[in-house]
Amino acid sequence: MPNTLLIFGGSGFIGRNICQKALIQGYHVYSISTHGKPSLNEEWVNHANMTWIASDVVDHDTWQKQLPQNIYYCINLIGILLPSNKQTYQSSIIEPNKIISQWASSHCVPYLFLSAKLGPFGYIKAKKEAESYLTAQTNVNTIVYSGLVTQKKKRLKQMQAIALKLGSSLPLLSYWCRQVYPIDVDKLSKTILNIISTPDKQSKYVDLTQ
Repeated sequence: MPNTLLIFGGSGFIGRNICQKALIQGYHVYSISTHGKPSLNEEWVNHANMTWIASDVVDHDTWQKQLPQNIYYCINLIGILLPSNKQTYQSSIIEPNKIISQWASSHCVPYLFLSAKLGPFGYIKAKKEAESYLTAQTNVNTIVYSGLVTQKKKRLKQMQAIALKLGSSLPLLSYWCRQVYPIDVDKLSKTILNIISTPDKQSKYVDLTQ
């Protein structure tokens, strides 16, 4: 199965957008998330080349038995901005990254991890710990920094994006606003698919906030 793309967190906001664009580009997409198939009344959700797998990668490894042998690329979008009683940074960022990247490494599959440069202290700490784990591996890993991900139809995020863009031009706020400089979800998805279209032989960082 050529060009088979594996996305962890494919049923989320960013993941759904990447899945749609990947299908258009001819990928067969496997999405793994705790929710599995999203409850959306959209044609692409039931596309013949779209496979949804409901699995908690931290709790069990049954998802590994549902994948084809020749995965082209692995993308990890799993994460939470704020913890809750059910989800912690350890269980939602650090552990999934460790499990998924180990799987990718053992199967020699290039791996992309979506990180961040600014956010709640625990969130950034967890992201940095995940990054450190990746840099110690020999597998080809790409770490992407995206900033605030927006969408035209989400008014609140659009307002936040405008504030960040204005703040980035002010001397006292410029540095901090630049760390989370907004990017539209369509542009982020296209950029990620462009990155994986020609996999590098060495690990790298891609900063989309600059």
